Amino acid sequence: MIDQRPGPGTGRLGWAGHGDGGDFTDSWPDLTDLLDAVAHALHEGGGVRGLHPFLTERDELWWDDEGCQELSGRPLRPAPIGLR
Repeated sequence: MIDQRPGPGTGRLGWAGHGDGGDFTDSWPDLTDLLDAVAHALHEGGGVRGLHPFLTERDELWWDDEGCQELSGRPLRPAPIGLR
């Protein structure tokens, strides 16, 4: 997430887990670095800070712990790696 509140912290990057509040510790220095990490995980494989890419039944991208097999009782499959 990107903090858009007015003040000295505006523009900083952080985490907002599913159902959790925001966390700005141990974040990326800028959006470019975050997007580079995401692109690397999708193209070369691996995760981003412990989260790995999966596809839902509707081919929507979902990030979760490695080895995750379902989301709300519905199957997940690992996202394809590389360009197709």
